[in-house]
Amino acid sequence: MSKMTNIAKLSLNSKTITDEVNGIAETLETQTDAIKQINNGVELNRIIDGHNQQ
Repeated sequence: MSKMTNIAKLSLNSKTITDEVNGIAETLETQTDAIKQINNGVELNRIIDGHNQQ
């Protein structure tokens, strides 16, 4: 194979990897936001439960 063919394949592979990593980062960001919302709900429930027990 020519050097240009190898460079083109490497470039395509690099783009594919970059796209995959960006997708993983977006998924992690979404999951982080969901976890924060769950944690906020749990904390709110603790506050309400603590208030109702008094």
